[in-house]
Amino acid sequence: ERLKESPAMKLCQEEWQPRFIFITADDLLIAVPGSDDISDRVPLHEVEAVTRLQENLSDSLSGDSFENFGFNVHTSKNGYNCGREYCFGLESQVELEDWLSLVSKSAKVAKMKFAKRTLIETYRQRVLKLTNSNIWQRTSSFLVAANLVINIAQSQAMPVNGSNTFAIFTALDVIFTVIFTAELSLNLFAYWFWPFFSSGWHVFDFFVVTISLASLILSDLPGISVLRLMRTFRVLRLFNKLRSLRTLINALAASLVPVLNAFVIMVLILVIYAILGVELFQDRNPETFGTFAIASYTM
Repeated sequence: ERLKESPAMKLCQEEWQPRFIFITADDLLIAVPGSDDISDRVPLHEVEAVTRLQENLSDSLSGDSFENFGFNVHTSKNGYNCGREYCFGLESQVELEDWLSLVSKSAKVAKMKFAKRTLIETYRQRVLKLTNSNIWQRTSSFLVAANLVINIAQSQAMPVNGSNTFAIFTALDVIFTVIFTAELSLNLFAYWFWPFFSSGWHVFDFFVVTISLASLILSDLPGISVLRLMRTFRVLRLFNKLRSLRTLINALAASLVPVLNAFVIMVLILVIYAILGVELFQDRNPETFGTFAIASYTM
């Protein structure tokens, strides 16, 4: 969305040339009059300063309709424009004041937005590095295994509802659910958005943890015990935590199509020989080749 647009003169190699300038929330854009193509852009978060031109521009403008009003835009040396300075001439004092105020304010807002994005991205990279570390993966795997052991113990003990043992297992389940929810939140922040949901393992984690949370929050709903059964599938998260297991699962998944093709070939061969068996041996041995179904079973 264009916040303001104006015809202007732009200083190019000590010569003033007509341009069309307009400003958005993020950029100061420059175009050649009569063309919709952008010839240059200045990211507003890289604007170091906006100043007035010190000298009268009337001589340089050589009688053009543009009068004696202009401003400079100073850019960052390490930015997109490599410290380049832009000089613009306008046609009135009112235009000059409007552009000075608008560019200065927009640059300040853009810098704040850019700093915020940069800060979030910095934290995201730190969280990503943490969640990919060996210590994090091993700790997470240990917690998943410990949760499995507790589920086994609970299934073996079968504590009565309301007993101390039942309360202990319930508290442990709440603790593990909170831990796994915190882990999921960190992964969601580190891989936000599409990288997270494009991973089957992450989607599986999201599904299991969400079901676990729902079983705790909605514990009084009828049939909620069915949702609690999903906690058993937490152990499958080990396949994502341990690289060796993940490699094995990926290899098995990759082999499904070739194995299915081999199975189809085997079925076709079986069908061919079953048909031949019925045609050739139906009269001689009807007990084993009397029909196609019997011949297939015989083969």
